[in-house]
Amino acid sequence: MQSTSLARAAQAALPLTCGILLPVMPMLVLLADVLPRGVAIGGRAYAVALAIIVTIAALTSVCGLIAERGWRALARPPLALPLAAMVATAMLAGVAGVSLRTSSFEIVCEFGDLIALVIFWWTMSDEHMRRRWLALYFASGIIATVFAIALTLTRHPPAAFAYQHGRAAGTFLQPNEFGGYLLFLVPLGLAQLGATPLLRRLGLSAAVVGIIGLALCVSRAAWLGSIVGLPLLIVRFGRRAMLLYIGAAALALILGTTTFRDVQHDPSENTSRIAVWRGALRMVERFALTGVGPIAFSRVYPMLKEPDAAVDEVHAHDLPLNVLVENGILGFAAFVWTVVAAIRAARATGKRIPPTDRERVLLFYGLSAAFVASAVQNAVDVVSTFVFLLWWPMLGLMTALAPEAATEKQEAGADQARAPVAQPQLAPLALATPVVLGLLLAGCSWLSANGPRPPSPTATVIPPQPAYYVVARSRGDQQVEISDTQHGQTIYLLQASRVGYLTSRSKGSLSNIKLFFFKGRTVRARLTAPAAFVDPSSRNVGLAGGVEAYGTNGAALLADRMAYDAKSHLLTATGHVKATDEKGNSFSGNRAEADLDLQTIRVFGSNGSQSMSIGK
Repeated sequence: MQSTSLARAAQAALPLTCGILLPVMPMLVLLADVLPRGVAIGGRAYAVALAIIVTIAALTSVCGLIAERGWRALARPPLALPLAAMVATAMLAGVAGVSLRTSSFEIVCEFGDLIALVIFWWTMSDEHMRRRWLALYFASGIIATVFAIALTLTRHPPAAFAYQHGRAAGTFLQPNEFGGYLLFLVPLGLAQLGATPLLRRLGLSAAVVGIIGLALCVSRAAWLGSIVGLPLLIVRFGRRAMLLYIGAAALALILGTTTFRDVQHDPSENTSRIAVWRGALRMVERFALTGVGPIAFSRVYPMLKEPDAAVDEVHAHDLPLNVLVENGILGFAAFVWTVVAAIRAARATGKRIPPTDRERVLLFYGLSAAFVASAVQNAVDVVSTFVFLLWWPMLGLMTALAPEAATEKQEAGADQARAPVAQPQLAPLALATPVVLGLLLAGCSWLSANGPRPPSPTATVIPPQPAYYVVARSRGDQQVEISDTQHGQTIYLLQASRVGYLTSRSKGSLSNIKLFFFKGRTVRARLTAPAAFVDPSSRNVGLAGGVEAYGTNGAALLADRMAYDAKSHLLTATGHVKATDEKGNSFSGNRAEADLDLQTIRVFGSNGSQSMSIGK
């Protein structure tokens, strides 16, 4: 009996860990190296520590489940088999794709999804455990959302603020990821109107701050998803509530498509979606069976994208299409199987919940609203961290709200059934779980390092080119000009007295530079330098020889060298850095980071970092 209680306590390790740490779990994506450096809260060391904590919690829960119920319990949840098929097809795509090393991150995540689904399905049928988890989920969600709102309002950190164009993200690395998280937090919070007083207060507080956060993240796909999904829950509160919601949703939809259509998007991403989808379909034609491999989209897309596509994307901006590109037809079939099985399992669960149980009924429809909203968002985007981290625990929670009759009978006679368990036979299985997982990961790492690798797409698609050096010089007052224009808007205009371009390296060198950054038709910053280089593929600009940058707000940034990152829209200065505001106050250091308006400048030196906010 004591061993059974211990096993039950062990099973709670993963759900409780997720309840507390869910808002920071997106940090795990740093291990996949898909973000520009300097824009994430925390860093790689935090991501490694988080991965260790979550892994230990998952193994503890699995060992507890096996010790109490046997290894067959891992296959009992209704979605375990289709999700296992998704893991298997992801592994196949990773081995046959462009880079197994890159794909290993998603494979491990999907394996973790399978574990999370199983553990949540077994633990969330217990009412006390479910309420405890919801309390932790709402408490951590409130803290994370308030933190994200505060960072946005204070414009910190400057690198992240510039990269996100002022949109709220917090610990979620990217505003659309934050919006995807709030699509669950808000409806689940509203669904607590039928719960205990503590959960009701926590839920409503989470819903209120979540709505504010949803507005500040400016994720138009998340806005649309919430408008479409929430009626599933709102209709449960009565006709008057539904009429009020329809009016508010109509107003939000009108404002979102007119007044706030392009707010905080620099530039707007509306037209780029079509170019990405066309390029993704070209990838499907060439890698139809097994795909390019998980998270390998960005490695192949630059070579197969449409000629008018200016941005190198990291995913297909559509979840089903992205699965087809990366995991091929086999992975797409497993994905469709999982979606169909999830819908069937959810419908069966909803029918088994007694209509008089208001707490479970509202929670079920709150989860339904969240899944519909998230599905709409992922139809025009890929919110990867929450596809991997949030869907599967929530599916386990949803299907556990009303277990099957056989499960209920098993729970009713649990004490009698668990007493005769042969612990010495189950202990080796529990101990073998971390060993087997470790061997799998070690095998993947060994194959990645030593196994045969497919030829690089760059080497096979692009033949060697002869090197030419092209020179252009200014004539009179007419300067040589290079501009970066995206979707009809000029990002920067560079003027030089001389431009040299070496074709073998795809890099241009320039002399006597004037560089202007624009926001719409207005100049936001002006830079001068003796020399510079431009990378045409990335549109990054590097300046050297003593660089001076001036903002329209009176701020100035001087340094030996300065670099512009076209992806993060961030300026980085190094060497004898001096930042000055409009009042003449200045900071000096050896490195600085600033947004293109020079409104927030962070200077790093021997005394640590110092921030300067101008024109606020």
